[in-house]
Amino acid sequence: MVGAGRFVVVGAFHADCLIATPRLPDWGDDLRAGSIRTVPGGKGLNQAVTLARAGAEVAAVGVLGADPLGASLAATLAADGIDVTTLTRHPTAPTPLCLVFTAPDGRNAFVWHLPDELATTDEVVAAAARAVRGADAVLLTFEAPDPLNRVAELARAAGARVIVNPAPRPADRADYDAVRWDLVDILIPNEAEARALLPDGHPGRDAPAEQLAEAVAQALAIPLVCVTLGDRGCTVFDGTRTNVYPAPPRGV
Repeated sequence: MVGAGRFVVVGAFHADCLIATPRLPDWGDDLRAGSIRTVPGGKGLNQAVTLARAGAEVAAVGVLGADPLGASLAATLAADGIDVTTLTRHPTAPTPLCLVFTAPDGRNAFVWHLPDELATTDEVVAAAARAVRGADAVLLTFEAPDPLNRVAELARAAGARVIVNPAPRPADRADYDAVRWDLVDILIPNEAEARALLPDGHPGRDAPAEQLAEAVAQALAIPLVCVTLGDRGCTVFDGTRTNVYPAPPRGV
């Protein structure tokens, strides 16, 4: 059960500036937005908060700036009972802010920048090694792909499960190929990421979405794969069979 588990989440912790606009602005535009608001964001942050609210003990591993925005994000995490002592604070680099433009039909576009100084380096991982060794599971995203193998090795050596959310999808497939998939217990891609994970020419790339979890599990030799399908739910392959689960009604 999640509520009885100890998790370490390695990923990005930043703020999202949500901008509702009828269309994306062009150069030189003076475009009035329907609304603008700033909220805590980042895949790492969102998953850490979700786990904590489900009752898990959670430690966050990543890098924030030593600025008011970084302090605010750390306070937000701490308010949900998340251990923020495992976060590194950079003395000069600013905490990232991601601009999210959203159209009335739900389409969106992202503009973001992660300073090199805020990368999750081996030194950052080393500082959080004690938390990783004490965890039941470690959840990693591709917001911090460089130390992924190192964290997975630490987790496996300590008997912790390794869970990977391979997002955001890297521009270079070499980032996927560099992962020690043999260290991964659970993989949770979306449909596009699942197809991208399959080797070039693999028949699963054009297969129905319901077959993707099994195709990825067999191609990468991962025990359990859950492919999320948005409002269509998800498909899960557990090593023997595929189960398809519908999405819960909105608001549930």
